[in-house]
Amino acid sequence: VVSTIYYYGPQRARQKIRKLISQRGATAILSGPLVASHANNPKIGHCTVCHRFFSSPASAACLSCHKVIAQRMTDQSGFHGKLTGQCRTCHPDHAGVDADIRNFDTSKFDHNLANYKLQGGHIGLPCRECHLVKVDEDIKSQTKYIGLNFEKCDDCHRDPHEGQVSTACQKRVKVAIRRLKD
Repeated sequence: VVSTIYYYGPQRARQKIRKLISQRGATAILSGPLVASHANNPKIGHCTVCHRFFSSPASAACLSCHKVIAQRMTDQSGFHGKLTGQCRTCHPDHAGVDADIRNFDTSKFDHNLANYKLQGGHIGLPCRECHLVKVDEDIKSQTKYIGLNFEKCDDCHRDPHEGQVSTACQKRVKVAIRRLKD
């Protein structure tokens, strides 16, 4: 506080302190405004929901809201299940109101990290072929990268056997490919 008064002078320091208090301390240490998805979230409401005593939020604070990601990390499944470290390393939430903090470049993504190696006809497909999902009748579709079901072929593909044969397609396809190679 003494250095602030010395630098700004008493009058200007009072103005800065009033502004700081009126914004609940938000301008004291932030690198920028909070992203809209967090700023508009009624659960957040105040800095101390995520931050503790002028420190960066621990991943536990993020995962208390982002429960699907938390479950994937617990199960060690999907892309996030293989990660270690802090959420903020990839997702800086003070990057500005309009920032997209998903930090996801589909052209550089290694599908092996998501427990789904692209093989065969899947290799050349645009991402949206598999990741564009219908949400409901009002929202036609949205891109979804987390929580897609891909255990069985008929999770995505129509069953050409109409339920008359086991849905363990991957095993049958691998056997058929081996037979063709022999």
